[in-house]
Formats: sequence, structure tokens, C-alpha cells
Amino acid sequence: MLRWLPEHPDFRGALKKLATAQDGAWEQAVALANNSLDFLRTHALDETLRRVVGPNPPERLGTKPVRLAILGSSTMTHVHAAIRVAGLRRGIHISVYEGGFQGKLG
Repeated sequence: MLRWLPEHPDFRGALKKLATAQDGAWEQAVALANNSLDFLRTHALDETLRRVVGPNPPERLGTKPVRLAILGSSTMTHVHAAIRVAGLRRGIHISVYEGGFQGKLG
């Protein structure tokens, strides 16, 4: 957790409001991302935003979208949400791609 960020007084309520947002969802998500978030809140915010906004960056985004490929010798899916929320804090839409891998047994 980033303890220097403020604690949101009603994170669940704000997340529910974001889930039903028609306009301004991106701005609401940026505001939520700029609070102190633990692992579960980070994943909940990422999942909600991906459902509301979709995989494509919103129109009139003030920053250039980023496509990021992650390579690893094991799965890295546990960091996808954290990377997207870190970008969200700065108003950057990040699309994360992870290449497949084949481990050796024996």
C-alpha cells in the first residue's frame, strides 16, 4: 500500500457508482486510483474499469495510450492490474500483453 495516498472514506460505494457510470467513468476511476489501495482494491478497480470502459482507451484521452508486453519465465498475470492502475493514477491507458511460456517438467 502507498500510505502517503489518502484513504477513500467509501471505496465500495464509489466503485459501485463507477460500475454504473455512463459519462465520466475514466475520470472517476482516476480519482479512485489516487487513493491508498491494497491488492484487493487494486484488482476490483481494474476489473470494474475494464468492464465499464472496455479494452480500448477512452476518447479524448489527454495522454498517449501505452501497449506493454511482459515477458517472464512464469505467469505474470498477478501484476497486470497493478500496472494498469499505476498508469490510471497518471491518466495513462495501459494495455498489457503477456506472452505464453512453456515450462519444462523433470
